Amino acid sequence: MELPKYIRAKSGTYHYQRDYPLNLRHLSGKKTFTYPLRLKVSQCTQIELNKTAVEAEEAFELQKKLIQNSDPD
Repeated sequence: MELPKYIRAKSGTYHYQRDYPLNLRHLSGKKTFTYPLRLKVSQCTQIELNKTAVEAEEAFELQKKLIQNSDPD
């Protein structure tokens, strides 16, 4: 199965993993955003994987907005 961008198999499940932009790393305190997709590698279909990848992308964008809006500057 071909994995969407930023999706990794880790410990038998899929995770969305993406680095924060350089201008937000000092505010987030982390380099990488990780979001568990709660899908097992052996029992997942391509459609389920694509759907949860979109949800994870939305969570990443929301997290970036939250970090930007909490910037004291």
